[in-house]
Amino acid sequence: MPLAADRTRSVIRIYWTGEAACASELFAREYALVTTLDIHSEDRAVIEAGHAGLASGALPHIHFQAQEVLCRHFFQQVAARVENDRKGSRGGAR
Repeated sequence: MPLAADRTRSVIRIYWTGEAACASELFAREYALVTTLDIHSEDRAVIEAGHAGLASGALPHIHFQAQEVLCRHFFQQVAARVENDRKGSRGGAR
């Protein structure tokens, strides 16, 4: 959830259906939870470093890799809406 231009709150929710049927299933759920948290912690460090790099102004653009098509689409949609909003505020009426 965006909080500001340089701050975001991430929420991770993991849901299980019903109670664990046995100790093995409970262990598997707990292991999956811990693994998910580890992965997100690693991702957070990478994202924070990326944001620091972008904020430095060293690069005037973002380059998304081929597998990041959803990120690229999201970025393009946000950029288009920001530009439309800027045009609307300059022209008076929207």
